Amino acid sequence: MNTYRGRPMTEEAPQYYADNSLPPPYSPNENAIPDTEDLPPPPSIWYQSSPAYNADSQAAARARTWTNAHPLLQPQSLKRKDVQKVDNGLAVLVKPRDFAGDIIKNSTSSGCWSVRTRADCKDTCLMSDLPLHSGNNRGFTVSSVAPRYCYFEVRVHRLDPEGGIAIGLAAMPYPLWRLPGWDRASLAVHSDDGRRYVSDSAGGRDFTRPFRPLDVYGIGMKFAAPRSSSGRANSIPYADIQVIFTKNGAMEGTWNLHEEIDSEMDQPGGVNGLEGDHDLYASIGVFGSTAITVIFGKDNWAFKPDY
Repeated sequence: MNTYRGRPMTEEAPQYYADNSLPPPYSPNENAIPDTEDLPPPPSIWYQSSPAYNADSQAAARARTWTNAHPLLQPQSLKRKDVQKVDNGLAVLVKPRDFAGDIIKNSTSSGCWSVRTRADCKDTCLMSDLPLHSGNNRGFTVSSVAPRYCYFEVRVHRLDPEGGIAIGLAAMPYPLWRLPGWDRASLAVHSDDGRRYVSDSAGGRDFTRPFRPLDVYGIGMKFAAPRSSSGRANSIPYADIQVIFTKNGAMEGTWNLHEEIDSEMDQPGGVNGLEGDHDLYASIGVFGSTAITVIFGKDNWAFKPDY
C-alpha cells in the first residue's frame, strides 16, 4: 500500500485544503488525552446530604421556625474594654443550658478554653460572649485598605467515631441546638466530612479532609476594605471577603464568601448577615464525645495572620 508521510493512502488521498496546500504532518499525540494537571480544580459541588452525620429534618424545621421568629440583632457598640478583651484574646466561651460537658478556662495559657463533651452530648453550638468582628466598625476600625482578620483556632485532643465538631462564625441570635453552618448567618467547616457549610442545612460542599486528633484547625474571615470614589477606605460593605481555613499553622484552603450566591451554585441560605454588617461570634459545634481546646489568644495561634 502506498503511504503519504507515513500514513496509508487511499485512492482519494492525499486530501488537500481549499488553497491546495497539504495537511500538516501526522502527530502521534494528536488523539492523546490532554494533561489536566495545571487546570483549575472543578467547582465544589453542593450536596443534599452528608456522607457522615446529618441532623433530622424535624430539627432543621424547628430551627427555621426559630430563626424566623428571632430577627438578626443589629451590631452593638462595644465599649473600649470589650474591644481590648477581643484584641487580647480574652473573649469568654459561653456554656449553654443543658450542655452535656465541661468548659474550663485554661489557667496556664492565655485566651484558651478546654472543652470536654460526653457521649450523650447532642448537637450544641458554643459561642463567644463578644464578637470577633464588629458590624458597626466602631470597635474595630479599618484605618487603611489593609485587610483585617476575624479568626480563632481549635486544637483537637479527642474525637470519638460517634462524635464531631464544627468550627465557624455566626451572627446572633443563633439556635444553640444546631451546629454552626447549618442555619442563617453562619458558616463552618465540619470535622466528620470535611465539608464547608454556609447557612446550609443540607450536605455542604467538599472542602478538606475530616479532622484528626492532635491537629490544630483555624477558621476566620478576611475583610478587605474597598475604596470609595474619593479614594478613602470604606468600612462596610466589604467588596472582598475571604473565608480562610488553616491546619497546624499553614493555610489549608480559602473561598470567597460571595461564591455562595453564584447563580449556578446558589446555597439555600445565602450570605445575609455574614457580609461584615453584623457582629460575628466564634461558634464551635460539638456532638458526642470530644475533647478540644478553643484558642482565642493570638499569641497561642499556630497560624500568624498578616495584620
